Amino acid sequence: MSDPPLHVDKQTNKRILGPLCIISDTGNAARKQRKNGKLQIPSCRIPDASIRRAVVGTPALMLSGVLYRCLSQEFINRSKHNAMKTSITPRLNYRPDSAGRRALIVQVIHNRRRSILTTPYRLRPEEFDARRGRAVATNRGKAHLTLIRDANECIEEYIRQLRAIADRLHETGKPYTVSDITGTYKLGGDNRYVEIFAEHVARELENAGRFGTARSYRSLRSAWVKFAAHRQWRFSQLDGGTVSAFAAYLESRGRKRNTVTFYLRTLHALYNRARVYGCAPIHRDPFPNVSFKPARTPKLAVNRSLLRILATSDFGDRELNEARDMFLFSFYARGMSFVDICYLRKENIRGGTLHYERQKTHQPFSVALTPQLQEIISRYDDPASPWALPCMGRGMIRSAFRNEEMAGDMPPGKLYTFYRMALQYYITQLKKVSRSVGCRRLTFNVARHTWATEARGMGVPMPHISEGLGHTSERTTRCYLAQLDSGTVDRINEKVTKLY
Repeated sequence: MSDPPLHVDKQTNKRILGPLCIISDTGNAARKQRKNGKLQIPSCRIPDASIRRAVVGTPALMLSGVLYRCLSQEFINRSKHNAMKTSITPRLNYRPDSAGRRALIVQVIHNRRRSILTTPYRLRPEEFDARRGRAVATNRGKAHLTLIRDANECIEEYIRQLRAIADRLHETGKPYTVSDITGTYKLGGDNRYVEIFAEHVARELENAGRFGTARSYRSLRSAWVKFAAHRQWRFSQLDGGTVSAFAAYLESRGRKRNTVTFYLRTLHALYNRARVYGCAPIHRDPFPNVSFKPARTPKLAVNRSLLRILATSDFGDRELNEARDMFLFSFYARGMSFVDICYLRKENIRGGTLHYERQKTHQPFSVALTPQLQEIISRYDDPASPWALPCMGRGMIRSAFRNEEMAGDMPPGKLYTFYRMALQYYITQLKKVSRSVGCRRLTFNVARHTWATEARGMGVPMPHISEGLGHTSERTTRCYLAQLDSGTVDRINEKVTKLY
């Protein structure tokens, strides 16, 4: 046997004996034999073969117990984890799915407390070696071998990161729990993987108050995890074929073209963010032939006669009448977005004008308070509420929402949740209104499109319509406008060219 390696002091660059560490052995594992002046210990007590070769046969110094000079930094690290009473073990969950597969989990135990991390992989019992903590192939199929390889890479990555986290927590000298280890992992994760980085970006956006954009990334993450099935994808593994397969998967699930384009556009934005973070290759483009241009969709605007019917109808139901009023409020307020209606407070009404900040772009906005707007605001005025309209809190038990209000200022994340609940509530009510008047589905986007189309039909210049809607680009405004017939264009042209 060759001489065991020596520890190298990084400061002096001298080869010295490694640091001391204690290995406690009991029972049969404590049997020791002195042979040829060298101490022999059971090989099962040394976890790594290369370390075992270095330690077995090394002269030992006997001091109150079993004290060895270990010459491997890796073994010192492993012994340190034993001293911290932290174990990290990959295993399969007990409960199988309908196909007989079980979730691959990583169990972390610290000070006799356990925590579980669930990986994206699911394996059958015969595909996992519990003793070695490794996935094993049961056939030579290419897809199967790829799954097994990726699962093992995932296991190694989990263990590496969890050990590093445990090391950092131990080095602080402060007490910590197993939840601190797994919680730190969940907050960080390996951002080289698509789904992990998407969650990381979503959290950052939520912390910045951009809940709508965060929701888009979470929606992408959910779709990607379903597409990837049991595999984790690194950004470095993405290519044109993978992106095309993702698009085909979405289409096979009944997603329309513009929805597929939305997911691809969000994935592209995520990839660009990963480049900035150093998590994705800079000189590689997995989207070489992908078109992010949305398809032309049927215009949503309704005609003026239907607006008159809506304004004069009584549906005999308080909820339907209220939903109709919120739709008309959006139209009367120059196509105000529902999110801005929902967040509108009484303090935003000053001097006969609505002053507010658009939730989407954060640009200041003002709308003159017309008689129609004033009538709707007065109809739903609640002296005990800070909101100008009854939208915030709709879709939940009113008393529960009022209790939240009385507790003080609600955090932005909770307000956003209440807004989403209100939006779903009004969408449901507007469906009923649509059936009552015999028209296609009414939404708040329909109100915005209708205002833009009516303004364009009256010859209002495009820049003015863009400003009225709060658009930062005229191209966005053009998408709102219905196709104008030649007669309308002629009448507009007649007005423009009549100089006297």
